[in-house]
Amino acid sequence: MGPSSAPDGELSWNNSTKTLTIHGTIYIDGSATVNNNSLNRYVGQGVIYLSGTFYLNGKLCGGVSGSNCDFASWDPNSTLLGIIANGTGPSGSVPSGDSIYVANGGQFQGAFYATGNLEYGNNAFSDGPMIGSQIILANNVSTQAFAPVVAPAGMPGSPEVYAQPNPPQQFSG
Repeated sequence: MGPSSAPDGELSWNNSTKTLTIHGTIYIDGSATVNNNSLNRYVGQGVIYLSGTFYLNGKLCGGVSGSNCDFASWDPNSTLLGIIANGTGPSGSVPSGDSIYVANGGQFQGAFYATGNLEYGNNAFSDGPMIGSQIILANNVSTQAFAPVVAPAGMPGSPEVYAQPNPPQQFSG
């Protein structure tokens, strides 16, 4: 369900089209890995909070052109995935001290927020805001210019959103 049809969040994966759909704020008590060395597309706007680490070996894009992220036309104000990682490696393929690791040749469009280090391997591409205790860029890493971002609800630094209760109805007395 989309954000306009229900107040619920959504995190779903279509393996045949390699499409991740996200709406809202998702909390995962653990780590997350994208390790298919493929072009993966996401649709929607949302934030994934991880108590662990995030590892990307492949491409995770809001806009796609051919077999790569479309850095020229991606609009972070209509399609944005935020990854907030609180753990630090070593964890799986995530090196020691890193909260987020993008492997060699990886591509990402979205927002990264790492409690520990945010590290990019050789020939990686990134498009979007990134925050980490250290940002480590290996050989030939490219960071792209992106449009000004209006952070969606749930992103660190965005205003907190609270549900507004309705007054009691069908009550007398």
